Amino acid sequence: MTRTTISSAAGIMFFTIAAVVSVPTTSEAATSCTFSRDLALGAEGEDVRCLQKYLNDSGFTIAATGVGSPGYETTQMKDLTVKALTKWQEANSISPATGAFGPKSRAAFAALAGGVSSPKPTTTPTTVDTEAKTKLETLLLQLKALQAATPPVSNTPKPTTSNSGVQKTILDTLEMIDDAEDQIDKAATDANLISAKEELSDAKEDLFDAIRAYFKGDMTRAAKDAENALDNARDSFEDAGGESEDDKVERDLDDVEELIEQVEDAIDDADDDGKNVSEARKLIKKAQTELDKGYTAYEDEEYEEAEDLADEARELANDAEDEIGSDNKADAKAEIRDAQDAIDDAEAAVEDAEDDDDDIGDAKSYLSKAKKALDNAENSYDDEEYDDAIEHAEDAQDYAKDAEDEL
Repeated sequence: MTRTTISSAAGIMFFTIAAVVSVPTTSEAATSCTFSRDLALGAEGEDVRCLQKYLNDSGFTIAATGVGSPGYETTQMKDLTVKALTKWQEANSISPATGAFGPKSRAAFAALAGGVSSPKPTTTPTTVDTEAKTKLETLLLQLKALQAATPPVSNTPKPTTSNSGVQKTILDTLEMIDDAEDQIDKAATDANLISAKEELSDAKEDLFDAIRAYFKGDMTRAAKDAENALDNARDSFEDAGGESEDDKVERDLDDVEELIEQVEDAIDDADDDGKNVSEARKLIKKAQTELDKGYTAYEDEEYEEAEDLADEARELANDAEDEIGSDNKADAKAEIRDAQDAIDDAEAAVEDAEDDDDDIGDAKSYLSKAKKALDNAENSYDDEEYDDAIEHAEDAQDYAKDAEDEL
């Protein structure tokens, strides 16, 4: 499940949720219409009459009396219909609100399922809220199915300085609720699941209130309820055993901090042994600087940047560890070369002795040990264990000398 897919699915259902939270009272009967074409000023047909009835029923009255008023709708789309339709578009954040009933308006109407989209408060909230919350619960369960859908042309409210942040928080909450439900399903039986389920229920209640306030145009209330919903959803996810993004980033930063401390100790030990650690100290200092920046980004809730900085600090710390005693690499290579030369000389001496029928038994034994020590030295060098490589190479040289001494 990718974050992009979830966001697309959440976007698809945004207007559908609008229908739920804006559901009319029983006194506001919905108008059932089917629109198969765009409608604009001058259009004629029964679909125009149906649109006029829908607007009148929704509270966007075309005329108080006479032609176009409730019960006197016509098949002609004239100025009064265009004005009423423009108000409906504005109330539902359809942009541009031109008074033409085009693809965006038809999509919004379809999403609202013919329901009344007026943001005015209803007069019987208790019954309506119960129905709407039940429908919202169903929509949340359908989120996974919507994740696979191809994203349509956006018909969500156009972002503005007053609503874009609220809408993002609402969509983030939908994602987090989905994650929390998944985590609760996966979690083993635990006492924390009780609080997780309670917080999940609170999140859905707050989400319902936030969406309803959003489509009523009360952005202050919507923002507050949306933040509460998101906080409750996160708490539910974590109580069920999930690891949030900020928790993961903090853990990664702490792991890198521990790595830097370990490398610093290794540098100090190598320095005490007289090894070259100048480059290692430079690198570990850079690693600490990047880590400090990472913690700052974390405090600013810039989690992606903090994660990148943690990765950079980790890489620098590993490089610093590799540079400890870097001069030993050249020394190890030189010792291995000397060991190979010593073995070549010993082999030549053994062959000469064998040609002279001299006793070479012990010499061959030492020569075999020398070759084995050289193999060990080369393996240690390949593993970047240069101190061990030097020690094995010196052993190889000693065995080669012993082989010659036995002749």
